[in-house]
Amino acid sequence: MMKNFISFSGVGLLFLGLLGGLGGVDLFQYWIFLELNLAGFIVYACVEDSFKLKGGVFEYFLIQSFYSSFLLMVLLHFPLLYQVAYSVTVSILLIKLGVAPFHGWLISLFPQFSWECILMLSITQKVLPLYGISVLRSFLGVWMFGLIMISVILSVLISVSFSFNERMLGKVLGFSSLFNQGWLLSSTTDLSLLMFFLILYGVSLGIFVWWGKSNSLKVTSMSGSSGSPAIAAGLFLGLASLAGLPPFGLFFCKAHVLGLLLSESFFMGVFLALSSVSMLLIYSRIFMSEISGGWKLRGYGGQGSGLSMMVSMLGFSSFMFI
Repeated sequence: MMKNFISFSGVGLLFLGLLGGLGGVDLFQYWIFLELNLAGFIVYACVEDSFKLKGGVFEYFLIQSFYSSFLLMVLLHFPLLYQVAYSVTVSILLIKLGVAPFHGWLISLFPQFSWECILMLSITQKVLPLYGISVLRSFLGVWMFGLIMISVILSVLISVSFSFNERMLGKVLGFSSLFNQGWLLSSTTDLSLLMFFLILYGVSLGIFVWWGKSNSLKVTSMSGSSGSPAIAAGLFLGLASLAGLPPFGLFFCKAHVLGLLLSESFFMGVFLALSSVSMLLIYSRIFMSEISGGWKLRGYGGQGSGLSMMVSMLGFSSFMFI
C-alpha cells in the first residue's frame, strides 16, 4: 500500500513538473519545474526498481543534479545577459539529454532500469529539455543552430554504429533512444511537430514495452538460444517501428520532419533518411539472430504472446498522425 502511494506520488510530481515547465513564463520557473520533474522520476524509479538497481538511479540523480546546479548558477549570476544565459542553458539541456558525445553515461544506465523507467527516460525526461531548446533556439544565432546540427549528426552516427554489434536489449533500446533524439532535435524548429513527435514516439515505445513485459523479456537479455519466430517478429516490428518502419505512425511523423529538413538543410534530410534505412537493416539482423539463435530469456518457454495485438496497436498509431 505504501509502495503504491509513493510510486503514485512520484508519477504525480513528474507530470506536475511537465505541466508547470511547459507553462512557465521565465527561465527560473522553467528550471524549478525541470527539477520537480526529475525528482518525480527519481522517486518512482527508486520504488519500482529492485534494490540492486538503485545504484543506477543514484548515478542518474547525481549527474542530472550536477548540470542543474551549474545551470542555476548561470541563471543567478547572469540574469540580464540573456544571450549568455540562453546559450549556456541550451548547451546544458543538450548534455542533460545525453546527446553524443555526452551519451555514454546514459546508455550504460538503460540495462539497469525496469521497462517502465526506460519508457520514462526515453519520453517524459526528454519533454522539458527539448521544449526549452525549441523555445530558446529562436533567440540565438547561427552558431547554436550549428551546435544542434552537430549533436544530431553525432547522435545518429553513434547510435547506428554501436547498434550494429550490440546484443543486450537494454542497450539496443538506449541507442534507439539516442537515434530518435537526433530526429527530435531536428524537429525543434517546429514546436507543434516536436510535441506530436514525442506523443507518437511515446505511444510506439509504450506498445513495445507492453509487449516486452507481457512476454517476460528482460532488458538484460542477450543474443542466445530461444529461436522463437514470434519473439523474433515482435522484436523486429517493435524496434523497427521506432526507427520509422511504414506503415506505422512514427514513419509518417518522420516523413513530415524530413519534409521540414529538406526545405531548410537538404544534407540533413538525406542523412537522416539514410540513417533510418541503416537502423532497419540492423534490426533485421536482430530478427535473423533471434530465428537462428535467439535472446536468452530467463526461464522463458513461451511462443511470443500478444504479437497480433502489438501489430494492431502500432498500425492504429498511423491514424493518430492522420
